[in-house]
Amino acid sequence: MPHAPFSSLLSWLACRARCLLLVSLALAAAPLPAMSDTAEWDILRLMQSLSRVETTRARFTERKYMHILKEPLTTSGLLEFHAPDRLEKRVLKPYEESYLVTNDTLVIEQPVKGSTRRFILQRYPVMWAFVEGLRGTLAGNVEALRRFYAVKLQGTRAHWRLELEPLDDAMREIIASIRIEGAEAQIGAIEIIEKNGDRSVMTITPESP
Repeated sequence: MPHAPFSSLLSWLACRARCLLLVSLALAAAPLPAMSDTAEWDILRLMQSLSRVETTRARFTERKYMHILKEPLTTSGLLEFHAPDRLEKRVLKPYEESYLVTNDTLVIEQPVKGSTRRFILQRYPVMWAFVEGLRGTLAGNVEALRRFYAVKLQGTRAHWRLELEPLDDAMREIIASIRIEGAEAQIGAIEIIEKNGDRSVMTITPESP
């Protein structure tokens, strides 16, 4: 399905907030040994568990539900994370496209169009804050996470939900909340709810080592 070109990073955000894919990369950790049933499960323990991953590779299927469409847009592909700062999403179906963040640079490639776009995150405060918040999650730094989001954790380690609500006014104009569900250090689903009511749901299946 053809894509509209990106005229700016903010317009790119408005077009279904694609760069929110980074949250899946930052959180798609491989399972860890189960903790004792008597161990307290809270945001600190969750962040500690997620921070232990050094590298991971997973498959994803993402469905985007939009008011203007009768059926969701569905894409699938691969997610990869390599500590400390390399995050990548590769869309393989129904078209090819890749997103790569390394250090402070985002690169978007569309092979069919022969297009490569490069963004220096510090030049785009909204996106920079978003990425740094995700890196805080990846590092297990709850203080950094709370700098950018109101953080709520519900459930138990066997079935929990983390809800992130943006604190930045400009980000709130686009994103209402991000909801991540999982068990222990395994992420199963990420739901992104936009202010206009559109939403996307990504399911993640880590590949076996």
